[in-house]
Amino acid sequence: MKSLIQTKNTENGIQVDVIAGSANVFSIKNPQGVNLKSGERYNYVSGNQQEQIEKFNNKNESIELQVYLAPERGLKLCDQEQVSGGQLGDSREIQLTANEGRINIDYEMYVIPDQLKVTYQGQVLVDTGEVSGNNKISTTFKGNSGRVKVEVIGNPNNSSTQWKYTLYCPQ
Repeated sequence: MKSLIQTKNTENGIQVDVIAGSANVFSIKNPQGVNLKSGERYNYVSGNQQEQIEKFNNKNESIELQVYLAPERGLKLCDQEQVSGGQLGDSREIQLTANEGRINIDYEMYVIPDQLKVTYQGQVLVDTGEVSGNNKISTTFKGNSGRVKVEVIGNPNNSSTQWKYTLYCPQ
């Protein structure tokens, strides 16, 4: 089993989170080490304060961790042409680099109209309806997730329809 650990600086010291697996954490205050399991956090604080071990919800991943794990999870990252296609359409989650900001989408629906929908945490951010041609759309979002769902509904009446889109990382 692999271990996945995330560390970050805090106002008072360093925080070590064990996301998966286990880890031994050594410090000047604790030279014998502390064994942490998945879902446990070690807070090293400077000065005379006692370091702490506490539980945390390891399902609440930082945006940095979500981006790091995206390829392993089979997710495309923003700033890439995600997919192009035809009548069958497509539905996929795309990993963003933030959980708030403004995202831009370039799409090309060519001559035959298709539909593009972008959803964030169950809320529809963009719904073009059936459109043809190309366009750039910009929308804001804010929440807990670092992913959006993008659906392209290919034209059901024309098998030669084509489309493509690129979703850009938040600004």
